Amino acid sequence: MLVEPMSPDVLVWLVNEWGSVPRVAADEESRPYPDTELLAGLLEGSGVRSCPPELLTDHALTEIADRLHQVFATADLTERITFIAELLAETAVRPVLTLSDDNEHPVATWQLPAPRHALLAAAALIAAWRHRQTAPTQKTQKT
Repeated sequence: MLVEPMSPDVLVWLVNEWGSVPRVAADEESRPYPDTELLAGLLEGSGVRSCPPELLTDHALTEIADRLHQVFATADLTERITFIAELLAETAVRPVLTLSDDNEHPVATWQLPAPRHALLAAAALIAAWRHRQTAPTQKTQKT
């Protein structure tokens, strides 16, 4: 299964709408969850081309959102990076090179061995990318 980094907006929405802690903080724990079909449509355009139906239940989404909430909940950068690295390792997402839809040019993307990790992998990829973008540039040392 191929995935791309999830849109940051979709990641935040997923965590805020299905995560236990954000729902309690917003006094929404007794309100119904948003429509999972809407989420499926957002995911399709946001890195997860084909989300397995078993991931689109309120129970499964809450478990995923609660795990992802840990990335936002810690102020410790080392802890956050460690958590993201663990998600990437757990999902076994890896870079691959494929051909574009028109078979005209190569496209870099990400592959998963198990579709059940699609949401976690897409979320971890965007989290890792965003942290890399905000990191100071490292200077290479000449030898």
